[in-house]
Amino acid sequence: MMKGRVPALILLMIMLALAACTPGSRTGRAGRLITDYTGRNVLIPDTVRSVIALKSGTMRLLSYMGVTGRVSHIEGSEQRRNVPYLFANPDLRGLPVIGAGNNYDTELLAAAESDLIIATFMSTQEADRLQRLTRKPVILLDYGDLGDRRDALDGTLTLLGEIFGLPERADSIISYFETTIAECVSRASRATEPQRTAYVGGVAYNGAHGLTSTESDYPPFNMLSVKNVANEPQLRNDRSEPGHGSGSLLLRYHCLRGSGGATHGQEGHRQR
Repeated sequence: MMKGRVPALILLMIMLALAACTPGSRTGRAGRLITDYTGRNVLIPDTVRSVIALKSGTMRLLSYMGVTGRVSHIEGSEQRRNVPYLFANPDLRGLPVIGAGNNYDTELLAAAESDLIIATFMSTQEADRLQRLTRKPVILLDYGDLGDRRDALDGTLTLLGEIFGLPERADSIISYFETTIAECVSRASRATEPQRTAYVGGVAYNGAHGLTSTESDYPPFNMLSVKNVANEPQLRNDRSEPGHGSGSLLLRYHCLRGSGGATHGQEGHRQR
């Protein structure tokens, strides 16, 4: 009789040990499963009281959701940035730093008293490894944009609403984007002046770049029916990295157009 019970007892002990190693069990609280945008099923606490934002744009998304008060730590590079959401939430700059620059410190993350880690632009392999080392749930988000990837952005906001128990907030942001974009399109359609031509420069792609860093599919220009100079074939530089045009050709284009041109540069709008 005892011999028959031994395997069952061993199996029970293994199951308990595995349960103790899951991210949700370390807090001793019941949890719930969340499916992130990559399809990973992650167990998180029923109530998320503290969170850490990693990678480009994650803190911006949390500020949209109005949950910056739950952020417990900040990346070193994020702390030094001059962006609207940090101006609106200056207390974020005073949070403990969890790594130098854009590089998080796994040991600091493991030691942090936080319920959850949320990240963008991170592979599933990196997320699984980080979750295993820190014993904290890691949720991956799709940053999306206000152009062709609006559905991804809306889905991310909906997911954040589910995570933080704020579905109404997520819906209100999505609705605000929709009505604002519709208003821009409507005003542009009623314009009586000739179509304007413009150029956006200094667009940041995982770091600061110069005037030739641009975006050919720039959503605000599309909303307002503005002709984007970056789509001109003579401004494309096949030898440069994606998103970069030719500086010399841009200068020549601007000079040829003279006062009739509307070529502009602006500070990068994208994430880091």
